[in-house]
Amino acid sequence: MNENELKSLEVYNAKFSEDPTSFNDFQANDYIKLLKKSEKSEEAIEVGKTFMSQCPNLKGYLNQYGYALYNKFINVDDEKIKENETLFFSVLEDILDVCKQERYSPMEPSVNRAIKYLQREKSSDYEKLIEMLNLLDPNLLDDKPFTNSEGKEFESKKERYYRLKVKALYDAKKHQECVQTANNALSLPLKWHFNTLQWINYQRACSLVELEQFEEAKKVFLSLHNRIRNINFYEVLYKTNANIGNIKEANAYLLYEFFENGYNFNHLGIYLRLKEATIRTNDSDLIEIVDAFITKLCQENNQGYTPEKDYGDKYLDHDSSELY
Repeated sequence: MNENELKSLEVYNAKFSEDPTSFNDFQANDYIKLLKKSEKSEEAIEVGKTFMSQCPNLKGYLNQYGYALYNKFINVDDEKIKENETLFFSVLEDILDVCKQERYSPMEPSVNRAIKYLQREKSSDYEKLIEMLNLLDPNLLDDKPFTNSEGKEFESKKERYYRLKVKALYDAKKHQECVQTANNALSLPLKWHFNTLQWINYQRACSLVELEQFEEAKKVFLSLHNRIRNINFYEVLYKTNANIGNIKEANAYLLYEFFENGYNFNHLGIYLRLKEATIRTNDSDLIEIVDAFITKLCQENNQGYTPEKDYGDKYLDHDSSELY
């Protein structure tokens, strides 16, 4: 702090001790700001509380008071939050009670800190994450992509919001709301980044499947095919086509997947889908050989499986690789 600020702080300290109600909006805001600047967050918080109780007409200091709470209780590491999670969310509520989502307000960074904490420490608490996201008005979020010091561009705050919201709703199995939120997001004139856009579309399509809107889901899956890593599009296209009665097309995707992956116990899911497809053919020989293969494979890997029937000694001298 410079000399003038120190003198101002001394004057404010004396004025506050004498009569807190003598402050106007500018002075109250300036006083708490100077206390924060001198790293006296606790004093800033106490002054803010006093103004709230004794000077209800004053409003200009509220964001400075909110930032004092943010610095002391919100902008801390995860371990500190875990020590007293109740206190963290209680202070967050205090900030939300007095601060709006606006420029120079601690409201948005406070909610974002809670979101980051939940993502890292309570990633399966989808309801709490949705609750935090619902505190933000996406219309007020910045839609300008973030660019770091090296000139690399990243998603905007608004884009990030919709990515997190769609995923949380999908994970929480709130499929109708997931689709509606994704539709709203995709209708916006945002500068979408490739990965964000693909994941929003994928989770929307998966929710469409759960809502039995298979034709629309199929269109999305086809447009996304092989664009997202670690997603088995052969499987989702098989299931989608099977559900709308496109059996030949469904079987084509299944056979692509079957021959592409080959023989491996890790692909048991494929073989079970193959059995499902053979049952639809009513071809008893085909059903039997696939069922016998899965039976042998599971026995060899100590995996529980109930065969369609008892094959006796018919396949006694065959192992699963031969049946494959």
